[in-house]
Amino acid sequence: MSSQTDVLFQRILASAAARGASDAHLTVGQPPVVRVDGSLSPLEEEGVLAPATMEELVVLLFDEHARQELAVKRRATIARTYGSRVRFKASVIYQQGFPFIFLHFLSPVIRTLKELGLPKVVEELTFMRKGLIIVTGPHGSGRSTLIASFLNTINTNRPENIVTIEHPIEYVLTGDKSVIEQQESGRDVLSMLEGLKALKDEDVDVLAVSEISDRFVFEELINITEGGRLVVAPLDAETLSQAFEHIVESYAAHERERICHSLADNLVAVIGVRLVPRVGGGRILVVEVLVVSAPVKALIRDGRFSQISSWVLTAREGGTVSLDRSLAELVKTGEVLLEDALREVSDKENFQRMVKGS
Repeated sequence: MSSQTDVLFQRILASAAARGASDAHLTVGQPPVVRVDGSLSPLEEEGVLAPATMEELVVLLFDEHARQELAVKRRATIARTYGSRVRFKASVIYQQGFPFIFLHFLSPVIRTLKELGLPKVVEELTFMRKGLIIVTGPHGSGRSTLIASFLNTINTNRPENIVTIEHPIEYVLTGDKSVIEQQESGRDVLSMLEGLKALKDEDVDVLAVSEISDRFVFEELINITEGGRLVVAPLDAETLSQAFEHIVESYAAHERERICHSLADNLVAVIGVRLVPRVGGGRILVVEVLVVSAPVKALIRDGRFSQISSWVLTAREGGTVSLDRSLAELVKTGEVLLEDALREVSDKENFQRMVKGS
């Protein structure tokens, strides 16, 4: 591998850091591209990336295990620390016969829930001893950041055995009051499903996974929850109702009533996340929280998921807070512009009333 490639990559990292980039895209025939505050910007000064350079970047960034996975599956994902401070998640695929590398930069420090500006109810949920908590949001919305902060809050407050199964391990947790076991799917365990099956009879208090890849994984998560554990899992869904629909519709029609009942019995909260532009630059994490009360359990059992979104907009009990209300508070405090908030809200007319305080 050429030392020039190493120097090039260090320049890309330096440029990304100077701009506060969240992601970088590296592909043949184009200059490196970084994403800053949601917008893409090319690093024209680096010139276009040659095929040989991209092949050398694969060797530089991905270890032998990942390269073997790439050879078989034509894709691979890792998380690593480069140098002493820069940590990122890296994915490589092939397009038109050449490697395409995507980098997502990770904070070297796990921020507290308070530092993330989250409502108090999120911290209160960390004191739950059992139940299922689902974190929803689109790709790149801050789900992994929230889950890492959530787990670290437990870690710093009480003695528990916290186990994660991830692909890959993005944030490295260090044991404080808790014991931490972080397993990587495909390396430490054969697969997410096999790792979960092995945990059934293990001494686990808190479990977190990096994805709910299919209904078989979800079924194991429910089984572990029913064993009296706290389980935290992300789900790629834009809205709360879509999250429920995504889970239930992965089952055959004759199984859906059973899974609705399982959800109602085990789910304690759904946290929806978004990253929106912050006044002055950067982006801010905004959440909505559905705390599963008796009325919500009834809606879930009956499969009336569309009504759950309406419930969240109007309910204030038990810590439930809508995305619209969270955004209204940020607009009032001057942290988010009204026009940026309006792109995310579900009821624009009601939102305007919230902002005006009526």
